[in-house]
Amino acid sequence: MSIQHHDIYPQHDDTFTQHNDTSTLHNDTSTQRNDTSTQHNNMSIQHHDIYPQHDDTFTQHNDTST
Repeated sequence: MSIQHHDIYPQHDDTFTQHNDTSTLHNDTSTQRNDTSTQHNNMSIQHHDIYPQHDDTFTQHNDTST
């Protein structure tokens, strides 16, 4: 009987490795959050692209003044 009890312990060790696998999944979700932050950076670049267009309209106003 004592040998059977020893056989049970390795099975418990196997469940611990499964817990470690779930911890890596949490790390994967954290990288996804980083990906969304880069999308926000891309949006800010688009806003900067809008400003030169406004500058172009100002030069047109200068042309009409002459």
